[in-house]
Amino acid sequence: EGAYEARWCGLQYARGDYIHFMDSDDLIAPRAYEELLSICEENNLDQIVFTAASFNSEKHTVSEERVKDGFDKHYQLVDECCEKVMDGKEFFRVLSKNRSFFVGFPMRLIRRSIVQGMGIPECDAVWHADNFYTVVWMYRSRRALAINRRYYKRRVHRNSITMVKDSDAQHFKSILSVVLAFCRFEEFV
Repeated sequence: EGAYEARWCGLQYARGDYIHFMDSDDLIAPRAYEELLSICEENNLDQIVFTAASFNSEKHTVSEERVKDGFDKHYQLVDECCEKVMDGKEFFRVLSKNRSFFVGFPMRLIRRSIVQGMGIPECDAVWHADNFYTVVWMYRSRRALAINRRYYKRRVHRNSITMVKDSDAQHFKSILSVVLAFCRFEEFV
């Protein structure tokens, strides 16, 4: 039923202190979890954000190369945002101000209690739900940190969701679902 449904299903079985959502066709750097968990525990973090490097499948098109380059530019953190523990609201403000805020579950390790927290309305968007949940989880984090390390390896290929051309109507419906979910999130109201 799609990536979001699979993630929520997996959450029912999660028992660890932290959650990382990884896409099935991507990679994570060796020892990334060990290093990230160590940083989280040392700093009592609710969330840590890191960066990604993109790569193409063996046979790729010029448009896939452009998408890869775009992702590499998008997943950057400026030094002003990194290595400083902040509460989630300040964290969001600093990242946004410095054009370093990006949504995407795979570039975050988050305390499970934040992800499974009470009072988070469901966002039934087929796509773009990460726009809602990323902000909500950041908002709920008491201690967050960004590090400029490219632990996540994002694969770009013609069959990925970002490359497949879908209906404008479905994207619009998903974006409306995100807006409605924000309207139902009491802490934002």
